[in-house]
Amino acid sequence: MSSKLNIPNSITLFRGLLIYPLVIFLISKNTFYSIALIIIFFVLDILDGKLARSLNQQTSFGNNFDFFVDGTVYMIAAVILTLQGKIPNPLIIFGIICIIIKSIIIFYGVIKNHKVTHHKYSKLEGIYAFILIIFLIIHTEITIFLSYITLILLCINLGYAIKKLSEIIEYEIKTVI
Repeated sequence: MSSKLNIPNSITLFRGLLIYPLVIFLISKNTFYSIALIIIFFVLDILDGKLARSLNQQTSFGNNFDFFVDGTVYMIAAVILTLQGKIPNPLIIFGIICIIIKSIIIFYGVIKNHKVTHHKYSKLEGIYAFILIIFLIIHTEITIFLSYITLILLCINLGYAIKKLSEIIEYEIKTVI
């Protein structure tokens, strides 16, 4: 059994620890440092995945931990930027509901000892979310367009997670019968 605190998971942990300074920079509206930290998050997110694959240190824990840290960054940034009036409230409410439902499904899969893999569009959703956060910090006109693309990708991934949940439940029913 591999250690949960391997190199890729250590990088993910470091990303998680960077959430606090990100909150400080976002609240203080420090555009430069907020964007710099978002870029660091993005680069480290790519790095931990590549290292996990190249070092053969991919784990279910690491996959879920990465998802949790990414989701936390997205939700915290989205809430702060919404409170600053940079995101329309209906968009953020819908996005947060989707992320919470997806998180519950993944958590349920972990409890039931099933690997809930992410959809092929998950990385694309993550890329758009990071780009969207940067544009929201700058507050440009393209943000609404990027918001809708990100929400569409989030809905596709939510649909995939719901499909996986139905497969887990179907498996559980078959094992009981």
